Amino acid sequence: NIINFNWDGSNLEGWVDVTEVESNITSDYRMKENVNTITGSFNDVSGSLKKINQLRPITYTQASCSIYPQITGSIKTSFIAHEMAEVFPHIVEGEKDGLNDAGLPKFQGYRIEGLVTHLVKSVQELTQAHNSLIAAITGSTDLNHLKASVTGSLIG
Repeated sequence: NIINFNWDGSNLEGWVDVTEVESNITSDYRMKENVNTITGSFNDVSGSLKKINQLRPITYTQASCSIYPQITGSIKTSFIAHEMAEVFPHIVEGEKDGLNDAGLPKFQGYRIEGLVTHLVKSVQELTQAHNSLIAAITGSTDLNHLKASVTGSLIG
């Protein structure tokens, strides 16, 4: 197992290379102020679903870089952090091609809880779209009117 920590004066980053890690994100209401519900709907340009659909899920093998050894034979899945920052800048940490004071790579990462929040909102938006289409289908007796009402409302 490999454990590494980097403190830049305001952020502590930790890397742990193990076969299994459990994560618990503190989310107690007593620690939160200015709480707002994420708004948007399936046909809203700023909705979570539209943003999630802009992400590029990837597979990759790990290259050797700084403290990380090359790992062959193991295909992983993830995202490219600087690409994710274009869609969700508030959940990505670090800068593209960032270096620390010693000139070593300072890697970007993203907070999974921020992504999960938008995934949940996306499921809610899909549910809203589904319910809207069901209502249009069951409430229509005119097929041409039905086609016109749902054309363009589908998620792109």
